[in-house]
Amino acid sequence: TELIAATRAERAHRIELGPLSRAESDQLMAGEEVGEGWRASLHAQSGGNPFYLEQLLRSRRLEAERPSGPGTGPFGGRLDTLSGRISEEVAVTIAREVDALPWLAQAVLQAAAVAGEPFEPDLVAEIADVAEPDALLSLDELQARDLIRPTAVAREFRFRHPLVRAAVYGSLKGGWRVAAHARAARALARRGASAAACAPHVAQSARRGDDEAISLLVEAARAATGRAPASAARWLAAAARLAPERGPGSERRLELMPELAGAFASIGALEQCQEVLVQALDVLPEAIDELRTALIAGCAQAEIFLGRYEQARARLVRAIDEVGDEISPARVQLELALAAYGTYANDLDLAVRFAASARAHASALGRQALHATALSILSLSSYAAGEIEDAQDAHSSACALVDELSDGSISRRVEMMWFLGWAGWFLGRYGTAEAHFSRGIAVSRAYGDARLLIEMTVGRTIALTWLGRLGEAVALGEEALEAGQLSNSPNRLMWCNIARCLSLTAAGDLDAALRAGEEAAAIAREVGVSVVSAGAGWTCAAVLIEAGEHQRAVDVLLELLGGPGLSGYYAGMRPFCYGLLTRAEMRRGNAAGAREWARRSAASAYEIGLAQRAIEGFDRTGAPINAARARLVAGKALGAAGDRERAGAELRRAEQSFAEFGARRLQAEAVRELRRIGRRVRSTGRRGAGGMGGAGGADKLASLSGREREVAELVTARKTNREIAADLYLSEKTIESHLSSVFVKLGVNSRADVARAVERNRAQRRVE
Repeated sequence: TELIAATRAERAHRIELGPLSRAESDQLMAGEEVGEGWRASLHAQSGGNPFYLEQLLRSRRLEAERPSGPGTGPFGGRLDTLSGRISEEVAVTIAREVDALPWLAQAVLQAAAVAGEPFEPDLVAEIADVAEPDALLSLDELQARDLIRPTAVAREFRFRHPLVRAAVYGSLKGGWRVAAHARAARALARRGASAAACAPHVAQSARRGDDEAISLLVEAARAATGRAPASAARWLAAAARLAPERGPGSERRLELMPELAGAFASIGALEQCQEVLVQALDVLPEAIDELRTALIAGCAQAEIFLGRYEQARARLVRAIDEVGDEISPARVQLELALAAYGTYANDLDLAVRFAASARAHASALGRQALHATALSILSLSSYAAGEIEDAQDAHSSACALVDELSDGSISRRVEMMWFLGWAGWFLGRYGTAEAHFSRGIAVSRAYGDARLLIEMTVGRTIALTWLGRLGEAVALGEEALEAGQLSNSPNRLMWCNIARCLSLTAAGDLDAALRAGEEAAAIAREVGVSVVSAGAGWTCAAVLIEAGEHQRAVDVLLELLGGPGLSGYYAGMRPFCYGLLTRAEMRRGNAAGAREWARRSAASAYEIGLAQRAIEGFDRTGAPINAARARLVAGKALGAAGDRERAGAELRRAEQSFAEFGARRLQAEAVRELRRIGRRVRSTGRRGAGGMGGAGGADKLASLSGREREVAELVTARKTNREIAADLYLSEKTIESHLSSVFVKLGVNSRADVARAVERNRAQRRVE
């Protein structure tokens, strides 16, 4: 009373509290282990209400701690869209409001909870089984109590908050709920509603064996595939649950199971995917045919992604023994599955052997899609084994075949685009890799197959990063991460963090990149040894080096790549990873450690013939700095192998190039390597001390840092800031900063003046 009087006397005024903003919600969630995707979802669910947000967070924590039990398998558990458990506090608070209502208003409110949001009065009246005028009066009562609110559309209402609807729905008695959903399904069918609109009600009310209900749920699932994969999995699971397990009609259930397994795989529900496939295999005839081998291959893939490598291998080996030596599509499918397993598990002898066999057999059968898939896997597995020329040949052949295939053919074996994209990336064909990942993504979306959509998005993010299209890469990496956070797959989340770390590192956002890299490494430790875990290791190490945490970089790389021999990763990537270790040790002042890692890098590069191919590639594409670095690696490798003549030639050219670029540290390293193999090196004089030699303007050039000299050289080569950023794996903003510093130090005002200064210095060097 006093408050009302004070307000009337204008001694107090009412403050209307609005909902929390997204930033304020994030503040409230500080300290919670909640990813970006979940934060956005929880903010939306809470409607900005801090009490509801706190209760949602509490429920999520309890859900994470609750072990899975009976009814949580592929055909168990509730399938309604309000499946999230709300806290007891929320339920009790809302129950008090509902209990205070007249019985008719309660019935209408419960019918509205069944109808979904937004709802219309006539549908609610049918569900509540009351006359429409009575329902309208009750809606007025509910609106007056602020349990429901009108929308901007005539004859449409919604609940005050989604949690109010969830609490009301959760309080419904089981029998009434089934009958209410049945009434809703009939009412919507009379109105000509879509399968998607009817599906939630049919799933909750249809009887087992109802063929019409099964068909409607399958239609709804197929409409949702690609757009809403979780809904697709929900409706397919409901359809399979309604189909008879034995006797007449049971074949319908068997037909649905491969599709259901694919839907589970697309949302990262790998346990359910594997369980469905095992059930399907149990009821299929024993004879090995293409359907059975497809189910076996899918089951093995789920087991691989779950980290059950031995289980997957045993399943595939047993199946290929059963199919025999006769060339058939079934045998080719199993060979492809074993080759894929070997590539994931780093069992590379097996991977190459079965990929090569699948290629020959698919070619003999004239099965072009199988042939292209075999070549794609062969390219990646050959690279992984260090057979670079074989990998390049297989990649070129696969590209030619894939170009001839229609999107429809690719959709039936979309994994070929995933393997081909990665083979292209590892081989340095970044533009081709990006194109293949893009086509794979487009085909997956067009044909509603989301099984590898996140993985191919990750691949495209990394390819875009290496192409220097950093804005696109960062945005796509964020998109992939959000999808990964909403899936149930740690492997997928690890992939997404790897991609985000790499793109953000290249863009110069080290803080965010470091968080992503450490998250990827943490997941890698949980899921165990795999090729993906090794990728997380070197990715995290790379950003740690940039952040100045050199010892941690060495530790995480060795931990996740199998120790000093890097046996847990592909042979083709070992020189690069040894290079990271070398850089880390050099930056922390451990010269002996750096020399040892450099020696291993050179030896591994020489072993696979990588260094010479790198030189040729950089020369061909006009990347002189990178070509000089590759010559330094090649010289070390040749020296380690005892070929001093060729080592001296490569090291001499590298030393001269570094001197010209003013890369003093790298030049000194080349000089040390020349002396190590017994080659005389003339005194570098001012060139070594000043970087570019000469007098006058050369003194100014000598004042440039190593990175500034690289930028100046690339400006002289007539490259744009974007092209320079791509060459040096930096952001355009960073290049602009370096270029501004170059202008100041040289006392010039244009890129042309920078080029003239560099050209004059080169001319003077030639005279000397």
